Amino acid sequence: MTVPCSCQPSTTIESQLLQLNTRSHHHDVKILVVDGAAAMETVMLAQRHAQVISAKCGRATQMNAGAQVASGKILLFLHADTILPKMRSSG
Repeated sequence: MTVPCSCQPSTTIESQLLQLNTRSHHHDVKILVVDGAAAMETVMLAQRHAQVISAKCGRATQMNAGAQVASGKILLFLHADTILPKMRSSG
């Protein structure tokens, strides 16, 4: 999962990353935050929960930088203020 961030409040990014980590801990998921000049506090909080890389500010630039670093077969790009809906298990 690639999360571009730049101006989001630190509490927003941290709550999203906590939620993503909780949902993905049973799967082989790598969470990558692409910093585009976020506040240092936001970057430090993101580093607790995900790999953080830096890129020039701009959604497309940050998404491209994340895609170059990502190693999975499937890429999921989320805005830093997006919360995924709960998934129902199949069966």
